[in-house]
Amino acid sequence: MPEPPPGWPTDQPWPPARTKNSPTPTIPPSPFPTTAVLQASEGNLLDSLQQLWFPYFPKPDAELKLWAVGLDEQHRQWENSELPVDIFIPILKQGFDPGPILTDIHISPDLKWLVADYAYRGSLLVNLSTSSIIYDSSISPWRFFDWIPNNQGVLIFSDQQFKILDPTSLALQAIEVIDFGENQSLGKLSWYAIAYSPDGKMRADAIVYPAFFGIRDFDLVEIGLWDSESNQREPLAQVQGGNSGGNYVVKDSLRWSPDSKRIAWVAHLPGNSGKYENQLWIADLLTGNSRVLDTLGIPVEYNQPAIWSPDGKFIAALRTEDVKDEKVITNNIYLIDLETGENRQLTFFSKRKLSHLQWSPNGKWLTFTISMGDYGEIWAVDMETNQQFPIAGPTFPDAPFSWVP
Repeated sequence: MPEPPPGWPTDQPWPPARTKNSPTPTIPPSPFPTTAVLQASEGNLLDSLQQLWFPYFPKPDAELKLWAVGLDEQHRQWENSELPVDIFIPILKQGFDPGPILTDIHISPDLKWLVADYAYRGSLLVNLSTSSIIYDSSISPWRFFDWIPNNQGVLIFSDQQFKILDPTSLALQAIEVIDFGENQSLGKLSWYAIAYSPDGKMRADAIVYPAFFGIRDFDLVEIGLWDSESNQREPLAQVQGGNSGGNYVVKDSLRWSPDSKRIAWVAHLPGNSGKYENQLWIADLLTGNSRVLDTLGIPVEYNQPAIWSPDGKFIAALRTEDVKDEKVITNNIYLIDLETGENRQLTFFSKRKLSHLQWSPNGKWLTFTISMGDYGEIWAVDMETNQQFPIAGPTFPDAPFSWVP
């Protein structure tokens, strides 16, 4: 018979008797399975630290904060502390109206600004030097799309327009407004994504020419390139869509290769059978050729971009393997070798949902969030050894995180 806890009344049985109406106790998140934070006296710090920011979720009813973790190349934690960054991280709600949910974190390349994205709310912009919000969607609804290379501002979507803002301007006025305009024959175009090349010389976008009576009975999805020197837009790839005006290109999935010579994106398009598929595409700017690299598993709602390795030799993507009620139950990471065409499975989880693929700053780890039921953890795959291990947590399911550049 187990001993009662200290202070338990002597006239009451231990353990307490369960009755038919006794509530089932709430099981808190399991302790995060990683090594304790090391102190300087506990070891020698031989490797430079990589810093990761994530929403700390110690228990379901706790106030959530943004935390920083410093990790060495042996994935040991040397720092773990709350950040003085004023962003709203709502506690997750169950039911028909979940309220705002933190969906992504974007740190500017110069480490001066942070954007937090929310479902059902929009985005907010934070000045990291003062840890204060300077532009909130409650003022005027807007969405983050990209940082402009060479610290030239931030690309947002607001008032049905793409705008480039200068965060240093107190008025936050648009430096430039990007207007796709109208085609005289086809009318106003639908936008889907915009992304700047790493060298800042080009901008890629995804637009849709709608089905038009007498011309074609299907939508036309086009990936285009805008050149900063010529100030001209040219089509790079055109793909046949359906006839419903659907979301053919996954938001934020236009991704440039590190050398600015190729583009990858994820599209929801009809396959050879006529049924819709989640397809991973790649286009070569030098040859103009585009092709499907992979079909990303069972067709279901898909919102995860594929990502390039820092050396540009591989693309990592999530493939859906099991769904229930049109929701992902199991997905895993696959790595595509662009030289050999080999498609290698990296993770072998079952009944687990992965999200938010990112490479670590040193390029040695492929990192991701793994949902563990009522909570989540951030894990890494060592690309040399294929060892897989947790590096931060606990966090909430499907939580975003960001490596500090």
